[in-house]
Amino acid sequence: CAAGAAAAPRALTQKEQLLATIGTLFVFCRADPHLMVEHIDVLLPYLKAQNGLAAADEATVCVMAAQMLRLVVPLLGSPDAGVLRHIAKDLVGLCFRFGSDVVQASVRCLATLASCSGDGAPDAGGARGARALPAFPENPGTGLPPPPLGPVEQLVLDLARQFYNKLRKLSARDAAARRRSAGGGGA
Repeated sequence: CAAGAAAAPRALTQKEQLLATIGTLFVFCRADPHLMVEHIDVLLPYLKAQNGLAAADEATVCVMAAQMLRLVVPLLGSPDAGVLRHIAKDLVGLCFRFGSDVVQASVRCLATLASCSGDGAPDAGGARGARALPAFPENPGTGLPPPPLGPVEQLVLDLARQFYNKLRKLSARDAAARRRSAGGGGA
């Protein structure tokens, strides 16, 4: 009798239940992403990172949500541009809030969104959601404008520009620090 009372499992907290639920969805989604196609809207709130979890747990939830979306979005027949734009903005926000695991998952998902922001029809190679790249003029001096970007592609490009500018600033700061230490060490 006493042994039975000691073996009773403790109830999970609400936070533990959330992590377990998202983890379970992630396992099923990895096994068969088609299961989530009709339920993609269930994943979207988790990209907000406002689940009341500790930072590490919030990051875990965001990584799993981004990875699930990366698997599910290409399976959508013709994704709504507004939904894709909403997802992309949330993913960009995650890149600035969390560490490398979340950034990696977000950027991979953004790349998938950019490739699926077309008409969702398979290309000649059979890849769903891919678009043929527009032909660029052979002579860059022709004065032809570059091909237009879709909203998700523009968000990815803007994120890449911000990242590049941040790297340039860090590189310049590191170079200045090296010059100072080289100049200060020789004097």
